[in-house]
Amino acid sequence: KMPGVVAIYLDGEPVKGVGPQDVALAIIGATFGNGYVNNKVMEFVGPGVKSLSENLENIGYARRGKEGLYNILIMEERQTILALGAGATSKFILPGGGRMVRVENVKSLRDYIGRIDEMIARKENFLCEYGDGL
Repeated sequence: KMPGVVAIYLDGEPVKGVGPQDVALAIIGATFGNGYVNNKVMEFVGPGVKSLSENLENIGYARRGKEGLYNILIMEERQTILALGAGATSKFILPGGGRMVRVENVKSLRDYIGRIDEMIARKENFLCEYGDGL
């Protein structure tokens, strides 16, 4: 079963030195007790994302002792991931694990919506060419 996704809309700028992990931990601390973010993926969206240090939009979280190999492989860029949405980057690990190919979507939401067929076609074309080996 796929985990749910919680979009966190960020607007403005955090205090200097506050990064995405700090924001994620604050949200988890404030909402974990009511079950809202339990076993879910948080994705930061909105204009405030660019002001986070290192511009890390996606933060993984797991309960102690429940860490997933998938998250570790993603962070190490050793796992194929099909990404959807404006600004998302799919990463395909080619057979042998030695080469990664990135297939990026446009960043602007307006452009993404207007060019959705192109974004889908990019992934389809890649999968038609390399899909058997993934």
